[in-house]
Amino acid sequence: MDKSTGGPALARIREDHCSEDATTTPPPSAESAPPRVLVAHSGSELYRQIADCLTECGCAPREFNSPDTLLQQIRRERPDMIVLDMAIPGVDGFDLLERVRAANVPRLVPILALSDLSPADGAQRAFDAGASDFMSKPLDQTLLRQRLRHGLESVRIAHGAAREIEQLRRAKKLARMVYWEYDYRTEHLRWCQGLPGLLGLPTNTRPTLAAFMERVVPLDAAKVRGVFSPGRHSAGSTRNLEFRVRGRGQDECTLSLCAEPAQSGGAENNGLFGIFLDVTNRASCGQNASRLNQSDPLTGLPNQDVLEERLRQAILVTNAAGGSAALMMLDLDYESGLNSDQEACTRIMAEAAVRAAGPTATVSRLGPGRFLVLFPGAGDQGHVKQIAQQLLTAFQAPLELPDTYVAVAPYIGIQMHEAGQSSQPGSMISAVGVAARAARRLGRQGYRFFDDNMLVQADDPFELETELRRAVEQQALRLGFQPQVSVSQRTVTRAAAVLSWTHNDIGTISPDHFMPVLESGDMAQAMDLWQLRSASEQIMRILAQSEQCPPISIKFTSRQPLAGDLADRIQEILVATGLSAEQLILELAETCLTQDLTQGIRVLGQLKDLGIRLAIYDFGTGHTPLTYLRRLPIDILKIDGSFVRGMTRDPINAAIVRSAIDLARGLGLETVAEQVDSEQELDMLKNLGCDLAQGRFTGAVMDADSMSDWVAAQARSPRG
Repeated sequence: MDKSTGGPALARIREDHCSEDATTTPPPSAESAPPRVLVAHSGSELYRQIADCLTECGCAPREFNSPDTLLQQIRRERPDMIVLDMAIPGVDGFDLLERVRAANVPRLVPILALSDLSPADGAQRAFDAGASDFMSKPLDQTLLRQRLRHGLESVRIAHGAAREIEQLRRAKKLARMVYWEYDYRTEHLRWCQGLPGLLGLPTNTRPTLAAFMERVVPLDAAKVRGVFSPGRHSAGSTRNLEFRVRGRGQDECTLSLCAEPAQSGGAENNGLFGIFLDVTNRASCGQNASRLNQSDPLTGLPNQDVLEERLRQAILVTNAAGGSAALMMLDLDYESGLNSDQEACTRIMAEAAVRAAGPTATVSRLGPGRFLVLFPGAGDQGHVKQIAQQLLTAFQAPLELPDTYVAVAPYIGIQMHEAGQSSQPGSMISAVGVAARAARRLGRQGYRFFDDNMLVQADDPFELETELRRAVEQQALRLGFQPQVSVSQRTVTRAAAVLSWTHNDIGTISPDHFMPVLESGDMAQAMDLWQLRSASEQIMRILAQSEQCPPISIKFTSRQPLAGDLADRIQEILVATGLSAEQLILELAETCLTQDLTQGIRVLGQLKDLGIRLAIYDFGTGHTPLTYLRRLPIDILKIDGSFVRGMTRDPINAAIVRSAIDLARGLGLETVAEQVDSEQELDMLKNLGCDLAQGRFTGAVMDADSMSDWVAAQARSPRG
């Protein structure tokens, strides 16, 4: 006969969660004070029976038997539970029960109705009138004790929930956090009462996505609208985004959004559930910190990150408007063991470099006595030589320090970028370093322009492996992205991650030189996981900036059999970075799959269970029987570049590529051709039915920022 109060209590909780201004006054803690139980009875014997049970339960009952002042007593004492005898003389018990419940007694307060009627005759009427539980008299003492304990337990649970609601309400107010729900079908955005106030909207504003988007700063509108687009969120995924809105008085506020799919009625994704968090103060602090992080703490000059960004912009402007840009490394040789203040010496050298470079240049300190100098509009090579000579002249005389003079020998390395060249900031910085060291080797103060002959060829495999280990330890390897295009449509379908290495002395080392060393050594497996983590982090940054990123293909370099815990380690990286497995394609070497076929199939199955697509590369260079290939749960077959190169001239290579494409088509696999360097090769691949192509002709290797810009540009361009 128990009618639980859990339903109304949960309903109250849901209402309070969706009302920012809802107030909940939690009753005294059940642990700090005994529950207040009001007993309205028709006789002393009945009261004694009830009081004994309540005393056993740790309660101090309040006796009451006057129906005339019962309602006033309830309002004054605000009991936690009511035991109501419906046989009180002079009043209809069911009418009294209705009046008690109507006297602002919350549904969270249980009412145990006692009646002379049987449960069949009286229980439903009592419940309809507002009772939480019902018992027929005469009362069974054991059953009465159980019912009272049940009612008191519901009081304790309800009070705990009320306290948590109040604490949550206060926390939301302190954190300036509001909840919201969005329905894809109706485009209805159900928000808490605090959001209109945060956005400067009237409290009676109809909650729609359109009303909300009107307050979003236009520059951020596209990425915010993308969050609310159907199909952008897979089950179990979470999306985080920071954006700006116009708040009260048109002041800009920064909100942090966190959203996940809201499912009802099974697995169907009907919309989103999430929170908005006001992070305006944090964003302001972050901007201040950003300004501090953009400067060299010793000299106040822009740091290398700022210079690289300005160099990137100079390259873009030069390519668009013509002209040239010049980057110089100013390498100052001075006596580092002098007794004078080294920091004061560095600051004086920085001031001299800034004066000599002029107001349009950017000077950045790399280290002791080493500066990068960027000239965005440098003119021709003759003008650049004049600029270099000005820098050399600035350091001809000794620098004056507070207590001594310091003689400085300047050496300058120069790299120019002219319109139409495919320069990258990292490669230009490496080039000026090589050129500056070349200037030093001349044995006299001067400058050198970079040329390819300055690069030292690293032909010693042992030496190269030693240097490669040092580069791995110093995190000197970088990950870029190269587009993979649809052969038939010539549009971007996805991109491949590509490792690059800029050596301090040698400069840029081609992957063709260092990848074989990496693949054959014991660093491969660790580097594979580093590649995956780095790529995942960069993809998340691209998604945060442009809301779109093609799937990225990661080439695992290891030729060893697949590790048994590979899927677990990959899942840890995906969880840590927040990247969806659907965004990844793993490329695995043919040899690592076939050395231990049973292990390979098991690990591949685990990776497929995570939702990762799989590709096999270097196909055709090993000895994989076709029966093995049929058993591998792969999606993509990559055709080795050694066959693609020159296939327009070599009929044997062309036949191998045709056979690989036909084989993949028969097995239901997608094909990707590597190292496509010409339009003729791309046309032949189209005629052969290849799906995707990757190489110099499809696009240069780019960093994450350039990749984001490039994808956006491709999305805007007409498709042929």
